[in-house]
Amino acid sequence: MTEFLRHLPPLSSLRGFITAARLESISRASEELYLSQAAVSRQIRKLEEDLNAKLFIRDRYSVRLTECGRQLYEIANPLLLELANTSGQIRRQGHINSVFVIFSDLSITSWLLMPLMKDMHVKWPGNEFRLISSDGGVKSYDGTISIGLQSMHRDTSEFEVTTLCDDDVFPVCSPNYSANASSVRTPSFLADSTLLHHQQIGSPWPSWQEYCSTTGQIYPDQNQEIFFTSYAALLDAVTRGHGIALVWRRRVEEYLRTGKLIKLGTTSMHWPHGVCAYVPNKKPRHQLVDEFVTWLHHQIASSDSS
Repeated sequence: MTEFLRHLPPLSSLRGFITAARLESISRASEELYLSQAAVSRQIRKLEEDLNAKLFIRDRYSVRLTECGRQLYEIANPLLLELANTSGQIRRQGHINSVFVIFSDLSITSWLLMPLMKDMHVKWPGNEFRLISSDGGVKSYDGTISIGLQSMHRDTSEFEVTTLCDDDVFPVCSPNYSANASSVRTPSFLADSTLLHHQQIGSPWPSWQEYCSTTGQIYPDQNQEIFFTSYAALLDAVTRGHGIALVWRRRVEEYLRTGKLIKLGTTSMHWPHGVCAYVPNKKPRHQLVDEFVTWLHHQIASSDSS
């Protein structure tokens, strides 16, 4: 055994000694420590026996430190305070590392993560998951995350980026809008249609100009246009029949299946990075990250084959 360890007093007894010395009372120390007065007295007596020194002068209602007690208190109190502060910091860091924080854009949260939340808790019981959803990109979030999900692959030194699936982009409208706008039934369905745009800094949402350039459509110059900075608002507007919007296939499959939205035209724009996982390069990485990425990729593949 290291020599200095043999000279240490019983550390468990120091709590009672320090508290009683600070409060100058055995009874008040017992209340603060949630112990009986007898238990605190035993701690102090054990410490006195180990040191072979009297630490307190006991009066009827209080205690006062002896010279030996004062020497021990002046050394032990700041050391235990520092130990307590350091232990608290480590515990808080451990709690942060134990929480699996997922940052996701709203569209991915809606169609992918929400249906899987129950399965996540079943697969990793006892782990705390925190989901942060935003219309902005992963890099726009200032907080600490375990993994980020968005529909764009950007090479960056800050993240390790993995593509989980591709997707297709095409225009949709509600049946109500289709019935009232005959132009959407023609090849030049963009003409005279109200175009709904989604524009958000850091968001990879494709533009109408990109779609037209890729698919050979002619972008209309004098259409009525409505711009949204929220995906939820865009989706609400198109389902209410306020115009036509560009969407990712995976995000609206349920809407298409139930007839809430209909696809327009026969061409789609392929989007190679439908969902990308962004894992911060900053160490340490959460222990679930690699397993979660593999599991999420499998969930998407299973959904495609079903």
